[in-house]
Amino acid sequence: MRIWQLLVVTKFKGREVIMKKEIPKKEGQGLNGTGVSLAALVFLLLAVPVASTYLLDFAIYFGGDKLELNSADVANQQGPIWTNTGASNASMCSGNDVDSLDICQATVNTANPNPVYYNGDVYHELPGCENYTQRPPNVGQGGFCGSDDYDLYINLTNFMIQNRTFPAIEINFVSARQYICNATNFGDSKVDYELNIKRYSPISGTSIYTSDQRVTLKGVSEFNNGGIYDYEPNDLCSPTIIVKHFLDFAELEDLDELRDEFFDNPNDLVFLTIQLDNLRTDTDAPYDYTNYYTPFEGPTREPSYFNVKTPTYEVDAINFTLRIGILTLGIGFWIIALASTPLWNPTKARLFG
Repeated sequence: MRIWQLLVVTKFKGREVIMKKEIPKKEGQGLNGTGVSLAALVFLLLAVPVASTYLLDFAIYFGGDKLELNSADVANQQGPIWTNTGASNASMCSGNDVDSLDICQATVNTANPNPVYYNGDVYHELPGCENYTQRPPNVGQGGFCGSDDYDLYINLTNFMIQNRTFPAIEINFVSARQYICNATNFGDSKVDYELNIKRYSPISGTSIYTSDQRVTLKGVSEFNNGGIYDYEPNDLCSPTIIVKHFLDFAELEDLDELRDEFFDNPNDLVFLTIQLDNLRTDTDAPYDYTNYYTPFEGPTREPSYFNVKTPTYEVDAINFTLRIGILTLGIGFWIIALASTPLWNPTKARLFG
């Protein structure tokens, strides 16, 4: 019978003595207590993260044809609505609740409702963030509205397509203005974001909707606020913010549940709420203390451009691949657990001879 041996240091009459402590392994056991812990730790720290990284890629690969949706290019799609337009004194609106779908009334009906084509893509118009009446006299350029509290929402009901789901979401804000690219105003940046895909149900006999369910996506997005990473002298940069989020297993499961409830309740609506905070450089300097441009600067009549994009795939194919992958990981843990019992050798002999 093999044994695992641990070295234990103790003291005997003032001197350190190295003693061997034996952890016996029962007959037929593949691993003893130490081996099980080590195998489980290696599996958890190496196999699971690697498998999780590639499992979603495999699911997408087997998810059928890719259909990309762009909110500005979907039939009958409503445009975005501001709730809060920043945290500075120049902001058009602040202190509203995006969770309640509050509206920044000053921006209503100020943007072109039709899709806008710009730099090879299609966008909605989004009114500027600035309260024009608060601009200091003789200042012709749009005002900066701060590093925080940019909240808005958009109706995403048209994105709920039967038998399709989306494993990622991308949100683009691009200024209608262009400036000479330079390191003073443009560079690598970060922003904290919270996205909520929310299902709203009507209250019977009223025109009031209540939020019944949501999928929350949070993170930090890295981007270049000039829209391009490598530029030459005299190139033009459009102030830009890009938020990209790739859904994990739990978020995909929550989205799947929301979709099922939505299709069971055809009168429901689905909205995406967007909250952006802590705009900063890649060295964590807040935009408030830099000369970096945001795409929101300017009054309502000087709009920026906005769209939401999602790649969609067949939901059944993605879910099947994910379930097979998760089952495989579960079998791995089961094998480790079995190897720690006396049943390991008989089971191995029965299966493999």
